[in-house]
Amino acid sequence: MSIKIQSRRAKGKILEDEVADKLVEYGLDSKARRDGGSGSGDREKGDICTSAQLLGRNLGIECKNHETLHIPDWFRQTEKLELLGREPVLVYKLPNRNPRVVLVSIYLETFLDMLVALQGDKNTEINVVSNYNYDKTSVLNSIKYLKKIAGDLERNYTNKILKE
Repeated sequence: MSIKIQSRRAKGKILEDEVADKLVEYGLDSKARRDGGSGSGDREKGDICTSAQLLGRNLGIECKNHETLHIPDWFRQTEKLELLGREPVLVYKLPNRNPRVVLVSIYLETFLDMLVALQGDKNTEINVVSNYNYDKTSVLNSIKYLKKIAGDLERNYTNKILKE
């Protein structure tokens, strides 16, 4: 039985809670939580309060759970987090998909830096850490996380796709 969510705000809270819970579950930030006042007042405007980092920059996460996609508008809102020194990350649920699909939009350069970091060769430090003045500990934590995700994706692909 499927429960219909009446309020758009409630739908958004569900996705925000899910994202915060995933940050905790993956060991990226044990204190990650939904920011109940995001977008109001003089506070930081992200939907998630987190100290999680991507390649040395704190994440600024905006979550959207709508029936109609408005990705360009949403990303413009997300980019404002960059002005606060955050790495802008847009998390959104694709409507009317079963099974449920949640996607992330980031800058191409951020994605490419992540791929460089995943290579794990001697050039990673030169390409990522030295050129961008990233904190080496934060980069190492990001690399460990990305390797874990890559392993999870490979296992899921092997178990679900190749066995069909």
